[in-house]
Amino acid sequence: MKKYLIELLVIFVGISASFLVDEYREDIEIGRQIRKSLHSLKADLNSDVNNLKALIADIDSTDEHFSFILNFSATSPVDKIVLDKAWQAVTTPRGGKLNLSVYNAMEASGIIYKIEDDSIRNEILDLYQHRYEWYHHVIDYDLTHIQKMDDIILKDFVLLTDNKSWNLDWSKDLNIDQMLSNHELRNYIAANRGTKNIMKNRAKRLIERIESVTQIIDKY
Repeated sequence: MKKYLIELLVIFVGISASFLVDEYREDIEIGRQIRKSLHSLKADLNSDVNNLKALIADIDSTDEHFSFILNFSATSPVDKIVLDKAWQAVTTPRGGKLNLSVYNAMEASGIIYKIEDDSIRNEILDLYQHRYEWYHHVIDYDLTHIQKMDDIILKDFVLLTDNKSWNLDWSKDLNIDQMLSNHELRNYIAANRGTKNIMKNRAKRLIERIESVTQIIDKY
């Protein structure tokens, strides 16, 4: 009887040890996947910071074009090159959606929820689920209102027929008159200028959050 008990005990210990080894190996593999995913995520975040900084610089460099168009008067000299450059600047959307591929993969695979450190996991989730959405909202808003402005341009302005872009035919007095008197369009341009500044401020605040998260990832 004692012999059988010893054999059962050996079998039990062997099975338990096997489970523990498998669990240990699984924990090691999960840890490896988490570190690999966080490394890829950090690369995405650094790329996003560079894109956001480029957007801020672009908005700052084109703000003068809004002033030029909004302050244009009937007595202003018509310089086609200057007008084209300014017009393109005030009628073009800025920015773009940030990269979500690594985060989406981490969420879809569930790997992000296997990060045991609550502070890291919650910071990443908050960054992507709230901060990125908050930034993307103004990007979508900008594009939507540029498209509405395009409708006005197509309806009330004359474009060059050999265009490679949406350049207006500045030889037509109608275009100058519309630029001065089309209040709906002018309101859109003024509003778009405000949207760009909102976009710039959100980009600055998002950069701060991203850099905070990358520092946390470095400590993992």
